[in-house]
Amino acid sequence: MTVKRPYLRLFILIAAAATVAVAILAVSGSTGPTKSHGSEGYQTLFGTRYLRVSGSRIDNCGLCHLDFAGGGEFNPYGTDFNAQPTRNETAFVNIEGLDSDGDGASNLNEINAFFEPGWDCDNIGSAANPPLGLANFVDQNNIGCVAPTPTATPTATATPTATPTPTATPTPTPTQTSVATPTPAVTPTPAPSVATLSVSASANTAASGSSVVINATTKDGSGNPMGGVPVDFQIVAAPAGSDASIGSLKTTKTTAADGVAKATLQTGSVGGNIVVKVSAGGRSTEVAIAVVSALPQTGEPPAGGSGFPWWLILVLAAAGGGTGIAALAVVKVRR
Repeated sequence: MTVKRPYLRLFILIAAAATVAVAILAVSGSTGPTKSHGSEGYQTLFGTRYLRVSGSRIDNCGLCHLDFAGGGEFNPYGTDFNAQPTRNETAFVNIEGLDSDGDGASNLNEINAFFEPGWDCDNIGSAANPPLGLANFVDQNNIGCVAPTPTATPTATATPTATPTPTATPTPTPTQTSVATPTPAVTPTPAPSVATLSVSASANTAASGSSVVINATTKDGSGNPMGGVPVDFQIVAAPAGSDASIGSLKTTKTTAADGVAKATLQTGSVGGNIVVKVSAGGRSTEVAIAVVSALPQTGEPPAGGSGFPWWLILVLAAAGGGTGIAALAVVKVRR
């Protein structure tokens, strides 16, 4: 007769169930968070690593999960974090240089800008319980997700080009080197031809230490004034020791629209004849200026008080001493 032991069987079943439960818990603890459950501890690690974003709009369960309320599947950033060999602050450091969401910005760049590193405009449609305005902080280049996401254009495969068969290069026939023809020298444009050159002076007799204006007038064959013609004024003769000048001994002036050019002659301190040569357009002429010492005032005796008494000459002239004596009297007076 077999003895029934119902309590022993119950004990064995309970022990087996407990062993299985312990094994499951051990496996779960060694592999980290599962896809259906997040951990507030990891969010705390995130806030410790990135203090400036702690408590900000991206410090939430949606940082790693598709459901912003927590738990469930991971988004791309959570997937990269979960793939690290350790689940600590080092894991966040390891994925800072990645672009988990593929929007062109690294995870660290997005975190520092308060943008979700696991979300972009292509995947926000799969977000559960998203915060208000999520589209405004998932892609820095498309805030609000208003612009269409560009589609990558496939690169066309280059078709290999057949290598051409080389052909013999013909030997060039030497050609005779031509001698360069020398360029003729440019002939300077001649000065305009002057048909008429007339010269006048403001005075033909001038006292020493004074000035005389010399005018030169140029005209063409039709008698019209010629403007823009260079005119040379040059002293060609002067008394010995003369200090006369006309802009030194020579000066060049240009005729105005009325065809007239002017130069000023300084007579200097030495008396005598000064001759000025005027040249323009292939023509030239001369003008003479007589330079005399300054004359005494009327009624004064000649300088030095010497000579024939001037008053006696006047008396003889008044007495009818003849035309010649009268003329001599005038000369003496003017001296």
